[in-house]
Amino acid sequence: MTGALRVEYVTVAGGVLCFRHAPSGAVRHGTGVVVVPPVGWEEVASYRARRVWADTLAGAGHHVVRLDLPGTGDSGGGPGDADRLGGWADAVTAAVHRLRSEPSVVRVAVLGIGVGGLAAGLAVSRGAPVDDLVLWATPARGAAAVRRLRALGRLQSNQAALPAELDVPLPDGWLEVGGFVLSAELLGDLEALDLRAIDVSGLHRALLVGADGAAPDAALREHLEAGGVPVTETTGAGYAAMVDNPQRVEVPWTVVQLVDEWLRADETPSPHASQVVGSVGELELDADGPAGVRELPLWLPRPAGRLFGVLTLPAGPPDSAGVCAVLLNAGAVRRSGPNRMWAEAARRWAAQGVPTLRLDLPAIGDSDGDADRLHAAAAMYDASINDDVRAACDELVRQGVGVRFVVGGLCTGAYFAFQAALSDERVRAAVLLNPRTLVWDAELLPRRQARKLQSVLSAKQWRRMLRGDLPLATVRRSLLAQLRLVPGVVRQRLSRQAAGAEPAKAVIETALDDLTQAGVLTVIGFSGNEPLLRELRAQRLLGGTRWPVLVNATLPGDDHDLRPLAAQRSAHELLDQALAAALRSPAADLLHSSS
Repeated sequence: MTGALRVEYVTVAGGVLCFRHAPSGAVRHGTGVVVVPPVGWEEVASYRARRVWADTLAGAGHHVVRLDLPGTGDSGGGPGDADRLGGWADAVTAAVHRLRSEPSVVRVAVLGIGVGGLAAGLAVSRGAPVDDLVLWATPARGAAAVRRLRALGRLQSNQAALPAELDVPLPDGWLEVGGFVLSAELLGDLEALDLRAIDVSGLHRALLVGADGAAPDAALREHLEAGGVPVTETTGAGYAAMVDNPQRVEVPWTVVQLVDEWLRADETPSPHASQVVGSVGELELDADGPAGVRELPLWLPRPAGRLFGVLTLPAGPPDSAGVCAVLLNAGAVRRSGPNRMWAEAARRWAAQGVPTLRLDLPAIGDSDGDADRLHAAAAMYDASINDDVRAACDELVRQGVGVRFVVGGLCTGAYFAFQAALSDERVRAAVLLNPRTLVWDAELLPRRQARKLQSVLSAKQWRRMLRGDLPLATVRRSLLAQLRLVPGVVRQRLSRQAAGAEPAKAVIETALDDLTQAGVLTVIGFSGNEPLLRELRAQRLLGGTRWPVLVNATLPGDDHDLRPLAAQRSAHELLDQALAAALRSPAADLLHSSS
């Protein structure tokens, strides 16, 4: 990564996490850039791409600030806070003023992405000293954004299809979209916001970029031009790919270059005056407890580059008997966790006296590394990451934060939590949510593909196809699924391991024996459709009394990423049970509380 990266907490709107990217190289441009993210899953999936984008702008000579909007990511606040949209606009304004404090910055541009562009527009309307406004994939009317969010919410709730008794009721008028909730007040404020009616008298220029071939709103362009703001209008490819999957990091290079060239086209010094908005320091929060908590960044030097984490501490001395929690990434999702669960758990635990680190593993979130390597599953299970987790525990011991650890994660994070429990005697409990595997080998995925192909090619299904009992669309999907699976099956058949039984069983048995002997709690929670759950059941590795420290729990629904609110609630309960048991120490306590 290029540029010097600095972390700050600005104490406005409940506390805002900001990353400042200083220019690198001899070139310095006078235009600084504030990057305002989208919200919900789009914010999660695009995080690493936005980090690369900010680094690229810094490498081109710009000062850049990225921020987490209040109530999202690692910033303070929650979705139910009053005037959430106004808090977002205040955060944008504070970031603009922080950028203006840099001596070499003579003007400030705000880049608003998706719904984040609505917050940027509101900040401009309220007088934020913004010179240039860039909006990408931002609807001119907040009502259009709300309609899209409601449609996505309906689609995803139909796909989740949880029994009615498991539904988590929301307050009247609230909305759940992809595991994130939006308050009735926020939805109403968004619906009332129309960028075609905002005050643009302070703007110098605007760049409107449509998403993936869609044209920007013509009425918005007309409104800006009527206010004396020159407008550049274009379309930009890559938005859908950028917000799709955090593991497949897709940087929208065409738009990145377009924005950089547009910024450099005019660097006339700004007429706006700067002022101090908020203060900078540790983030202090009122998090589920009267004592509150403190958060501060943690950088961990490693041979392949620095790792980044957020350390949440009690406001007073820890009251945890030396126990500290470490939460690892959920796949390629950054440290705030699936649907922000890790940020919520860390603050809840710190308010109870337990320091908690949420850590970005290599190439994820704000840790160094090439994110392209994550496209290959094997790179997600790189054995060197075990050393990174141990190094994080070493650093927490060195800082006097803790001496015993509870380590947890989802997906690959769960895998490395299990490995930490096996290899580090300081780990006293491991919480594994929807792990894909407990023992990695190169033939894992081909074996699963072979089993899936056998299921797809079952004689019963073929008979139904031939009789015409299955709809044509179902037949087509089955045939396409078969074609996608064939290459992996061929590789599996050519492997020397293909003819053997599942090689992981004996290794898992030995690992569980070792954990039992060491008295390490191993809490594993599965959603209903997890392949590892089926494999462990088939191998008879769940249940029984051989491993009294192994606790197996069922999470509602079939969603691997725990998007249903009921699944999130159950996962939080499981995390809290494991932490409480680790604080009590004896392994039998958790078994008693879970029986």
